Amino acid sequence: LYCIKQQMTNRLKINIDCDLSKERKEILSKIKKDDTLNLQWLMLTENYEGTYGPEDSVQYLKKGLQMTLPNFEIEQILEFRLTYNECVILVGIAEALSNSLKTHSQAEYIYTQLLFYFKKLDGDSYILTKSCFVVIRHYIMFLYHKKRYSDLVLIFQEYIPKFGLHDLRQLSSIYFYVCQALFELAHTDAQISAHIATGLCNILNHQSNSTLLREYIKKDFGIDI
Repeated sequence: LYCIKQQMTNRLKINIDCDLSKERKEILSKIKKDDTLNLQWLMLTENYEGTYGPEDSVQYLKKGLQMTLPNFEIEQILEFRLTYNECVILVGIAEALSNSLKTHSQAEYIYTQLLFYFKKLDGDSYILTKSCFVVIRHYIMFLYHKKRYSDLVLIFQEYIPKFGLHDLRQLSSIYFYVCQALFELAHTDAQISAHIATGLCNILNHQSNSTLLREYIKKDFGIDI
């Protein structure tokens, strides 16, 4: 079961729109009907395949969240201890809400509540750090596309030093947007962050992302990295 789930996760990292229906059926054949955690995980992966539009995605993910947190309210987030999957589900809801101008503020509220949650929690557990990186990455992408570059940099400066280098893949994606925001702000650290971003891409064998970032910076700011 673990091997199948790992294969699915790796395929989603390469292609978010890949078809995992065969693997999903195989897992369903191996688990019990009341295996809540694995059923919730399957719902999460199905959503990320792009099966649902934004509105349906929100409802589907809320249903998945209720499997383990039936009484969850984002306003009382500190009363709960979220698992990694629950955090990712909330990020998915925020991401779906951000696709509509009418629900942008709802999306941002979820992101800020999640960051408030991480800020208030004590400890430095692996799950906490892993979950926080996912939230930071998606919130930074949200701020970047809204051209709120100063807010983006403030979030980066506040949270990344606290959580360090625990997840290079997430950090690489974060730097991809941070360095461009710094260039937009004509910040003195822009070029340094761009070198870090491209270096992380190369370490992770994501040369295509490194090339793409260099092209963006050359096109938009006339600078060779």
